[in-house]
Order: sequence, then structure tokens, then C-alpha cells
Amino acid sequence: MNVKSLPREKREELRKRGFALLSAGTTAYQVAKTLGIRVQTAYAWKKRLDEAGIDAFVEQKRGPETSEAARLTPSGLRKLAEAVVDKTPEQLKFPFALWSSKAVQEFVRRKFGVDICRRTARRYMARLGFRYRVPERFAREQRPEAVRKWLTRQYPAIRREAHRKGAKILWCDEAAILAGEIKSRGYAPRGTAPVLRAPANRGIRCNMISAVCNLGDMRFMIFRDAMNADKFKEFLQLLLKEFPDEVLFLICDNLRVHHAKCLKPWFAEQRAANRLFMHYLPSYSPEMNPDEYMNRDTKAHMAEQAIPSTTPAIEAAVGKHLKKRSEDKEFIKRLFHKKEVRYAAEP
Repeated sequence: MNVKSLPREKREELRKRGFALLSAGTTAYQVAKTLGIRVQTAYAWKKRLDEAGIDAFVEQKRGPETSEAARLTPSGLRKLAEAVVDKTPEQLKFPFALWSSKAVQEFVRRKFGVDICRRTARRYMARLGFRYRVPERFAREQRPEAVRKWLTRQYPAIRREAHRKGAKILWCDEAAILAGEIKSRGYAPRGTAPVLRAPANRGIRCNMISAVCNLGDMRFMIFRDAMNADKFKEFLQLLLKEFPDEVLFLICDNLRVHHAKCLKPWFAEQRAANRLFMHYLPSYSPEMNPDEYMNRDTKAHMAEQAIPSTTPAIEAAVGKHLKKRSEDKEFIKRLFHKKEVRYAAEP
């Protein structure tokens, strides 16, 4: 039985019966079984009985603390909201990465000299309209000025040049998918967890490279071992073969192999032939590459599937999914609807 779901009068009546049994020497476990409540609840009652006596069955007011010492004024709440919106805990020299209830608790203590519990901190944040969310991750090494330059100058210039040449802009990225690597979820009876048997062999993996276009085109290649200059060139040759009558502008990240010295003469040949032009994203900015979201989609799909037991099996599963996606132009176009890559959506 969930005691908190009962009306207040019922809760106090049940708690009074429990305290009477505890006072008579009944164990907390026996009280829980007798009253049909959780064992943790019975032990909490026993602790309150030991600390406050039989009168502790009277329920205290629930919700945020409202004593003068614990109440934040409307002005204080506004200052708390401004701090959460405008500053990170690190900027205020707090030992927290994000605004959690502990960080709010510490801010209120330092700013207003008021001690509040974490539950009160959570209620204050809910009152102010804040929600506890998974953060968007960006590399600490990313340079904001380089990102701004890319968005305002470099990519618009690339797009204008592609339009002038009648070129197709492709976005390229690589990914490695390990069997059982992605965290999965599944249903199980309350109080138990589902069992997932994943291989200990981290060699069961699939390496992939793909390129997507905001017009809905996608091409991919699956390979073994690490990416190197030869494999990268092989994929670029595949793209040239797949689009024989088009000029290609390829945008990729700054992986060392993308700048390989041995490929520079070949890149120059392709530029001279007006076939392939290489461009590079700002460093540490994977979220700005639409093909990154194709990688995430593939990993999310594999997390729902039975875990492959061999390398050929995982390669077949990944290849099947990528082929299906490559035939769905509308899905590829939707990759460019993400907030971070919407700048690249315009044909």
C-alpha cells in the first residue's frame, strides 16, 4: 500500500495504529505485514517514534518549508531563476556541473543565508517553471568563435559556390558500433530488472562510413579494421561512381585521415577535374554534422535488436538498417530538421 496516496485522515489513522503496535513491541517488519504497508515506511515510523514519542503520528505539513527562516521572497525566487538561466554552477564557483537540487540548495544558502532541504529546492524549481532534463553535450575544446565563423561566413560561401557550380553538398562521418555497447531498456516485473546477456568480446563490431545530402540522398560503406587513407579514398571513389555526372562538395570533420598527406595530390586532381571539393567543419563540433544523427539513429536501432554474436552478423544487421534508411529520402531529409543542423537544410 502506498500510504502517501491516502487522504490525510486515513494516513494519520493508519500511522496511529502502527505507532501503537510499535510501542507494544511489535517489530517494524511485522507492522508492515499487518497493515499492508511497505517495510521502509514501517521502519521510518519506528525511527520517528524513537525520536518524538507517540505524538509523532500527527502528520506534519507537507510541501516546501514556510517558516520565516526557510521562505524565499518573490525577489529571492527571481534572483534564483536569473542565476539558473544566466550562470552555470561552475561560474559561481560551486562544485557542480549542472543546476541540480544540491546546487540550488547551496546557492540559496550562500546567497540568502537560508538552509533548505533538497525537496524544497526541487519544489522551488518546479514553481519557477524549470524541469530536470538530460543536458545537451558540447565539447569543452570547441571554439565558439570558430562555430560562429562557420555559420555566418564559411558555410554560406560554400553553399553559394555549390549553387554556382550546380554541385551536390554531402556530409560525411564515420562510426563504430559494438555488440551490446548501447544501453537498452526492457520491461520487467516491479522490483526486478530485465536480464541482458552481452558478449564480453569487444571485437564483435561494425565500422561504417556514410554521407547524406539534404535532398534525401545517402550512401554508406561498411568496413573492418580502423579507418585509414585507403578506406577513405575507397569511399570517396564510391561516391564519385554513384554520382557520375555531378560535382560533389564533401563536408566532414577533422579526423586526421581526412587530411592525409598521401591523399592531397588525389584531392587536387579531383578539384582540377571539377569533381570533388573537400571542406571541413569546425573542430570538436560533431553536433553540426547532419550525418552524426544518422549514426545515432543506427545505434538506437541496434539497441532494440537481438545482440549479434559474430562480426558478420552485426555487419549484416547494420547494413540492412542503413540500406532501408538510404531508400527513405524523407527520413534523410528529416535529419536536417534537428536544431543544430537546420542551417544546412536549405537545398
